[in-house]
Amino acid sequence: MSLSPIPHSKNSTRLAVYDIETTTDLKNVYLVGYYNGEFYAYWESKPLPPEHPDSALAQFLTWYLSEPRKQWLYAHNGGNFDNVFSLRWLLSQGPKYSAELIPVQSTILRLRVMDTTGSRWDFLDSFRLLPGSLDKLAQTFLGERKVDIKHDYENLMFNPMRYDYLRADCVLLYRILQKYRAKLEGEIGGRLALSIAGCAMKTFQMSHLEETLESGNAGSDRISRDAYYGGRVEVFKKSQPQGTVATLYDVNSMYPWAMTQEMPVNLVGVKSGKSYAPNLEAIGFVKCRVEVPRETLIPVLPYRQCGKLIFPTGRFHGTWSTVELRRAI
Repeated sequence: MSLSPIPHSKNSTRLAVYDIETTTDLKNVYLVGYYNGEFYAYWESKPLPPEHPDSALAQFLTWYLSEPRKQWLYAHNGGNFDNVFSLRWLLSQGPKYSAELIPVQSTILRLRVMDTTGSRWDFLDSFRLLPGSLDKLAQTFLGERKVDIKHDYENLMFNPMRYDYLRADCVLLYRILQKYRAKLEGEIGGRLALSIAGCAMKTFQMSHLEETLESGNAGSDRISRDAYYGGRVEVFKKSQPQGTVATLYDVNSMYPWAMTQEMPVNLVGVKSGKSYAPNLEAIGFVKCRVEVPRETLIPVLPYRQCGKLIFPTGRFHGTWSTVELRRAI
């Protein structure tokens, strides 16, 4: 798949947020708040499972899904919390609704709800855009703090401040998202996406990519995948003399740097024969047989054997980058 520039334009999709309050055992919901920048509302019930028809969440979702809404609905850390409760309610509704998930590890990046008429609603996780606590984000973007309830979540459902607490969280998250979006689209030249990685890619395509980058064909993709190995983890020296200073090295942003270097995209041909030597000055991958002298102390070419990665001596075949082969020679 090729990567092409994207014309500068703003994403016109509206934003809204919701937040749920549960009992500390995370089994029952008793309060849900919603805010879209103009309208705030809340739904309350006694603590009930989210799928119970009288629960605060069931009341909210019944209202929210009662009409099409061209907007993204965010909850902070929703992929691990709020949207999981919403999914439980959806699964209790039978064929009336269907759900489509984009998972990321053990969380939900996007929960898309569809009904039998073709309408759809997107539930997103703002933590995937802004990975930090709501209080820290409020300080960073707005110079404000969350409503302080002295961390008494155990008794929040009995605290009259629960209404102010919920409303303030919804309004804060909405304002933070709008501030983030304004900076992203107005100052940086990007566009809001599902995650911070998606925002970075949209920004690259809109403000930095000048021409289409073609992807490799099936042959070049296959041979380059064959040359992808995991990291090397041998212990070369288990200990060192007492008092010796150990130095630790790391490389910052190696993957982004590597993506700016020359990359092969096409299969240029196949050569065979004992006397053939590939052009190792070129940038690319070579499938070949090599011979590593048995007296080599630290062989550098990786090799897969029985599901393990080893660095052997002797004769063996595999696929390596020209950089690795030059190093081996």
